[in-house]
Amino acid sequence: MDDLERLFSQSYEARAADLPAPSDHLLVAVSDAVASRRRARVIGTVAAVAVPIAAIGAFALLRPDGAGHDPAATPSPSASSSPTASSSPAPTAVATGWDGVPESERPPVLDQAQPGQVDPVRAMEGWVWDYVDDSWSLTVGRDSTDASAPPYAEQVLYLDAPDGDVFRLASLGTDRYVDFVATDLGARLAWLSWADAGDAVQVVQYDLVTGDTVEDWGGDAIPAGHVNGDGSVWSVYPTGSTTPLGEIWAGRTYLGEYDSLFVRTGGATFQQLAAQSELNGLVAAGARNGSGDPGVTAWHAPDWSYAVFLAQERDPGATPEDWTAATGAGEWLVVDLTTGESRRLGATLPSTFCAPVLNESVTDMAVIDGGSYEAPGPIPATCDGGSANFWLHAEEGVAATPR
Repeated sequence: MDDLERLFSQSYEARAADLPAPSDHLLVAVSDAVASRRRARVIGTVAAVAVPIAAIGAFALLRPDGAGHDPAATPSPSASSSPTASSSPAPTAVATGWDGVPESERPPVLDQAQPGQVDPVRAMEGWVWDYVDDSWSLTVGRDSTDASAPPYAEQVLYLDAPDGDVFRLASLGTDRYVDFVATDLGARLAWLSWADAGDAVQVVQYDLVTGDTVEDWGGDAIPAGHVNGDGSVWSVYPTGSTTPLGEIWAGRTYLGEYDSLFVRTGGATFQQLAAQSELNGLVAAGARNGSGDPGVTAWHAPDWSYAVFLAQERDPGATPEDWTAATGAGEWLVVDLTTGESRRLGATLPSTFCAPVLNESVTDMAVIDGGSYEAPGPIPATCDGGSANFWLHAEEGVAATPR
């Protein structure tokens, strides 16, 4: 995750002006003026909200070497400028697992050094997928981790067998810095982050067998604030937790705050939370997030069994310079992430915008102190631009308390 954390922590200001126009959906758009006034805020993990880049027609840079794309190296001793992967006969049965495949029947070893690899790398052949299960893994190899600007060092996608064999799957090119967001080897899918020269992070869905790359994946499940006009998806990440609803994914703002949740129910199928329509309505009514921008802010239980979304109100009498001024009122939307059930209640807040506590955790900044869907625990928040810390309470009429 180090590469991703570095990408997320880079500048957002240059991208803010190009974000999609506000709508009646969950938004994370921020004006240049709003972005600039927060430059001094110190943050840990920041997920950039990005703007679209030109689509790659056939996505040749992501075509697997075993699916027809010419690899950069082959086992042939007389490799040409456009070699092809070798093809060994497949073993007759998948009975004993990969360990049972004799060396003589395994794909040949490539005769050239491969990016990011010290040990020998094998050519990829389609029949190898018959042996792949959750004990295998994927890696991106590169000889340099410098992500400052393209062209980047050559990047290659590898498939790693549990016994140490490594297979070259595909060349990932040099014009974008590529890394993993999520993988599902059972479904033969991966979700990759694409970062361009503007430090923007797009998430694409990639078929590990065919090499097909889908930019407009997820359908209506992806919150509108994370989908650009061309259908491409930005700044969404799996949380690493699964509930009876499915695998929980989250959208994040440029400051790293959760602003939306959705679920993956299996393979490439994603589902919107039933509560999303209520969140859209709150934003359409003028809700503000912890940075004073249009949107909501979310916290979650340690086990992801429930989450709370906070819609705050900006003080209508505040000057544009006083970006922290709030009314002290708002609404909570509490969502049961095991059933999809939700409920709304009034919020009693400080008269400044409140956000998850930044820098307390590199991986997660929005964990509620226990509790349950019926009785949420204390919610840690930082308010007034980070100068005051409070416990917020998702209970009708219960005011925030200092912490």
